[in-house]
Amino acid sequence: MLHAMADAGEAKSLAVTGSARDEYAAACTDAINTYFGRPELPIGSQPIFAPRESRYTNVIAKECSHDLKRGKDAPDSAKLHRGILASQPARRVTIVTVGYAMNVRNLLATGPDEVSPLSGPALVEERCVSTRPGGTVPDICPTAKPVSTTGRTSRQRSPKWSTSQEVFPSSGRVAPAT
Repeated sequence: MLHAMADAGEAKSLAVTGSARDEYAAACTDAINTYFGRPELPIGSQPIFAPRESRYTNVIAKECSHDLKRGKDAPDSAKLHRGILASQPARRVTIVTVGYAMNVRNLLATGPDEVSPLSGPALVEERCVSTRPGGTVPDICPTAKPVSTTGRTSRQRSPKWSTSQEVFPSSGRVAPAT
């Protein structure tokens, strides 16, 4: 759905970050991006991997065309988020989460660094116009209302691991969670 919106010119993907601890999740994401004609799209991954693997991500990563071989070869998701946000104009980015928001939580836990003098929450507040949760997400943009395709938000749940998240400049349209 998110690739279809980008194809239609309704959104522009800036990066994809995966919060699954599966070693092949980032490579699977790269294969999917490559299939949809976006092999250059930056991919972030969790820095710690669980010993288990998903048969789905493993098969896609091993059998489909892409460049990224394993999650450890992708940058840390929080660092990728910081770099993407720091490079964008103020109040222009919408963070769309698909699944749980571990990477958003990790972004919010960051402090100033070489990328930006702003903390994670300050960087999000300055660069984001809104958040669009498909799963759980903290209320990180006080001036924006979280959107849910089910008509309810799920911020009360504890963050869990998800499959992917995408960061978009604001386009006025929201991709429903699939």
